Formats: sequence, C-alpha cells, structure tokens
Amino acid sequence: MGYRFSLTTLLILVIFPAIAFADNHKWLISEIYSNSDGTIQFVELVDDGDDAGWLLAGTSMSTSETNFNFPSNLPTNINTSNRRVLIATAAFAGLPNAPTPDYTIPDNFLRLFGSTLVLSGSGDEVSYGALPIDGVTSISRNGAQSTNSPRNFFNVSGSITAPSSGPDCNNNGTSDNVDIATGASTDCNNDGIPDDCQITGNDCNQNGLPDECEGDSDGDGVLDPCDGCPLDAGGSIDSDGDQVCDHADQCPNGDDRIDSDQDGIPDFCDNCPDDPHNMANQTTPCWDLSNDECWGATIATIGLNPVDTTVATSSMLTSYPALDGTQCTGTDLDLVGSDIWFSYTPPSNGFAIFSTCNLTDFDTDLVLYTGTCGSLQQVDCSGDSPAACDNFTSEIQFPVSALTEYYIRLGGWNNNQGTGALDIVFVSSAGCTVPGAVDSDNDGVCDPDDICSGFSDALDADNDGIPDGCDACPFDPQNNIDGDAFCGDSDPCPNDPDNDIDGDGQCADVDPCPTFPLDDGPDNDLDGICDEADPDDDNDGVADLEDNDPINPFVCRDIDNDGCDDCALGVNDPLNDGVDNDGDGLCDSADDDDDNDGVPDAQDSAPLDPTLCGDQDNDLCEDCSSGIFDLANDGVDSDGDGLCDSGDPDIDNDGIENACDLDQTPGTDCNSDL
Repeated sequence: MGYRFSLTTLLILVIFPAIAFADNHKWLISEIYSNSDGTIQFVELVDDGDDAGWLLAGTSMSTSETNFNFPSNLPTNINTSNRRVLIATAAFAGLPNAPTPDYTIPDNFLRLFGSTLVLSGSGDEVSYGALPIDGVTSISRNGAQSTNSPRNFFNVSGSITAPSSGPDCNNNGTSDNVDIATGASTDCNNDGIPDDCQITGNDCNQNGLPDECEGDSDGDGVLDPCDGCPLDAGGSIDSDGDQVCDHADQCPNGDDRIDSDQDGIPDFCDNCPDDPHNMANQTTPCWDLSNDECWGATIATIGLNPVDTTVATSSMLTSYPALDGTQCTGTDLDLVGSDIWFSYTPPSNGFAIFSTCNLTDFDTDLVLYTGTCGSLQQVDCSGDSPAACDNFTSEIQFPVSALTEYYIRLGGWNNNQGTGALDIVFVSSAGCTVPGAVDSDNDGVCDPDDICSGFSDALDADNDGIPDGCDACPFDPQNNIDGDAFCGDSDPCPNDPDNDIDGDGQCADVDPCPTFPLDDGPDNDLDGICDEADPDDDNDGVADLEDNDPINPFVCRDIDNDGCDDCALGVNDPLNDGVDNDGDGLCDSADDDDDNDGVPDAQDSAPLDPTLCGDQDNDLCEDCSSGIFDLANDGVDSDGDGLCDSGDPDIDNDGIENACDLDQTPGTDCNSDL
C-alpha cells in the first residue's frame, strides 16, 4: 500500500508541475487599489485566454516587502478563459457593493508609495508609483487611473468607496496621518497633528509654522517668533523693530543695524550718515560720497579709471601738506585745483606709471603721496608730461613698494576741469634674482641688463622692443615710418610725409587724387573717378598706359593687327572693329583690296565686287569676270581676234557685223550683203 502511494505521488510530482507551468503563465495583473491607510486593498488578475488556469495553489504574489501564497486552486469545473481573480483585504469584503474576494490578503500588503508586484506562477510583474488613496480610484497594469471596478472569479463585479480612516482635522477628506505621510501637511513637532490645524493663535510671525517649532534662541522663555529681541536674553521688547532690545538700543526709534558709512553711529542718529569722517568738503556740511577729498579716494585698479572733475572743489589746504614742486621741476606744476583723489596698493615691489597722457580733455596736474589721509608724505609729482601728450596732460613713473597704499591727487592747472581717465600700469620687480645684483629703477631687470636705465624695461606700449622711457615714439611701433617728424600716434597722415598736400582731408596714401583738393580733378569719361586716379580715362576698356589715345574712346590700339583700331566702336572689341568685305582678316579701312579680286581698290571699278574691276586690256570683257583679275581668261574669243565675244562686233570675223549677220542674229539681212 505504501509503495502504491509513493508511485502515485511520484506521478503527481512528474505530471502536475508541467500543468502548473502551462496553466498559470496566463494570469496577468489587471487592477490595483488601496485606501489611505492600507486596510482596504485589492488586486485583480485576468486570464488572457487559457481555459484551464485553475491551478494557483503553491504559487505566490509578492512585493519587495510582502508575500502572499495562494492557499488553494480555483474551481476546476469552470473555463478560466478571460475570467478574473480577486485578491483583497478582509475590510474590503465588508464594504457595500464589494464582490466577494476569491482570496484574502493581509492589510497593507500593497505599498502606498510604489513597488513592484510579481506573480510567481506566471512571472508577470507590474511596477507602480504612488497609489491613489482617495478611496475611489484604482490603477491599471499600465498605471492609468480610473474608478475602481473589481470583479471576482464568478463574474460578480462592483465599485467601492472606502470610508475615511482616522482623524481629519483640516477636513480635506484625507486622514491626518496620510496628509503627513504624503507631505500634504507638515508636522514640525511630530505630534501626529498637521501643523495647519495648530496654527491659530500660535503663529506670532504669521509664517505658517507653529511658534513652538521655531525655538527660543536666547533661552529667555519667549519663543523667537514672539520675542522682539530673539538673540538678547536680557529683554524681549524692541520698540523700534530693529532687533535690538530697548535696554541696549543705541539709537531709539531708529534702526541700529543701518550704518551706511560704518562709523559706529546708526544712520538715524548720524548727522553725516554717508561720511565716516563726519567732515565737510567745503561745499556741503558732510562729505557727499565723492572722491573730492583724500578720505573718499576711489580705489583705482590697473588700467583706465574714469576721471570727472567738472563738479570737484579744491582740496582743503589745511588738511594736506604744502605742494613740493621740486620733485617735478620743469613740468609746470600748479596748485592742483578742482582735484579728486584715487588710491592704489601694488601687490609687490615694482614700477608703476600713473598717467593722464592723451586721456583727458583738460590740462592736468598729478601728485603722488604715501601715508594716511591725516598724515600724507608727497613722493612725486607731474605738471606736464615730458612725453608728447595732448592738453598738457601728466605722467608719473615711480618705483613702488609692496602693499603700500599710494594716494594719487589729480587736479587741473589753473583750476581747469574736465573728464577722461587715469591710466595705471604696474610691473613687478621680482625679475632681478641674481645674487648681489642691483635693480636701481626697480623695473625687475638687473642694472647690467637694463635696456632703459631709470625707466621700466617692461613698459613698451607699442611693442616695438624699445622701452617707453627711451622710445622717441612710445605709442608708434613703426617709429615715424614716413619720416615727417610726427610719431604715428599723433601724425595726421602716418604714411604720407606730405600730410595731405592738397588739403582735402585725405592722406596721399588713400587720396585718389592727392594733388587735387576734394577729389575734383579732371574726369574725362565722367565715371566719378578723377583722371589722376582713373586707370582708364576714356573708359574704352584699355588701360591708359596701353592706350594710343587715352582720352579718346574711339582710338586705343590694334592688338589683332587687322589694320583697324580695336576701339572703333568706342569700346575695346578687336572682333568687331570694322567691316571686312572679303573676310580676309583685314578690315576694309586698312585693306587695299576689299573684294580680294587682285585689283587695288583705287584701280577697281567696283572695289566691293570681286567679279567687277575694269578692262585694262581693252578687249571689251570684264577682267575679273571669273572672280579674280585674269586678262587671259576674261571671256570667250570665238574668232581669236583678241576681242572677247561679249565685246566683239564681228564674233566670226566674216566682215558682217553681228547685228546684221544671219549666222549670229536670226532675221533679215539688214545690210543686203548676202
């Protein structure tokens, strides 16, 4: 008996696995549903055509966190093709209109925020995102949302509406725990109650968060949103709202935090809120934020710095040391009136140039200082630069020290005012590293190798290899190429030594008519280009240098040697420069035999007809009757008397004139000589 049982069991084990694989692979996941707390859930499967998909026992349905084993098979006497299987929670089964589940799964089997659902028997799987939790909506295997419509294996269907579960303090139809879990509401104090349900009377700063969630920074027992001085444990009243408690308020009724000039006095209580020195610059009671005085000096940078002295006043004489003109003797330094101030701090030892050369529209003065505004020391100055600069502008070249603040005072000669720029150039002196070597001019080049002693070798504005300090034309890389005593940067005509000799505003190198003012020289062909600049004055197509008559469009040359002028028609056209009656390559005007019959035109009775030319042998026949001059073959001579028949009065030489000779002229015998 035991043996028979084992054999039967073996047959079942051998046969049924094949059947299970064949039947169950047809079940597909078709619909997924959950309410907000996971107590009401269902999964619907559909058989896509197999008629014997009843075998489910031993297979499973799972997610990454949960697993459900089918405890039994479906009824075997029902064709499963296109039928549904409904797997749901117990709470689902108790809802009105809910079809009876075929299998029961535990609560929260499905993850609300997404997972992958797998059927082990068929290998089908569906990945889904967050499930709808409104109690009505389900999703299909493709994620499409619609009203739930569960159906069980016995074709009983329905549609459910899950009741709300748990408190819903904000009455939005979703339980509080779901609101918090999904992020629809915050819970800053983790008490399980959405913050929006606790905000009334508990939000001093009206930012939507309960005050208790924002803490008590100064530990004075008053929550920050309700504390006028959240960082001051000594008090909580701030009458002027500047976050400084009244007991420590420096400027009552004003905002202690606003101090524009950073002089330690809040603007509301500062007589000069924009003047850290609380000083005047002679035109206003307080400094006006301009660089009109040293303490307002504009921090300058390498390159061009804007200059505008049109509203500047002259610096207060009592505030600064007297000018020392001996530092720039011969440059015509004045009082440096209507001045403004700049400051510059070099990053290392080196050589600096402070220049307005050709950069301002007024006569400038420059003075260079070190020290502080209250204790300045003049170190250099410049009235008019020794370089060729426009408007008597200025330039200081000075060896500077690392991280030393230099003040540049820029004013006008005789209180001149204007606009422009201050250019600052700096070259580090770190280049002279030879032990014991000296770099007298601090330009980074040791003295033995210094090209331009006393000036920076590195400053070469025109890149011509000659340092600016030793370059006669520091801004002209060609160094006055036309040799007219003007450097290229100031030469009105850098490539014209005569500098526009005709005075028409065009230099000779670009002036089409350099000796005729305003381009008004003769224009023979009226083409808008004066003859001096026009390569073809008669516009016949032949350049003047090749034209026999450069101002006559009907005469130019005979390049094809056909005896006719190639411009006979007013334009260069060798192929159409005259009539060639006989086509011999010579135009008629130069051809002495226009019909090419062998008789010169002067002796030809018809110079254009090769069959007519004359009767030189007086035989009364046309000498060119054959198309060419031929006395011996100019016609028939029947009687050989030397007269061709066409002119012989007696063709047969019988003594009877042709007119009366019956042999020649049929009719009567006109002279009765027969």
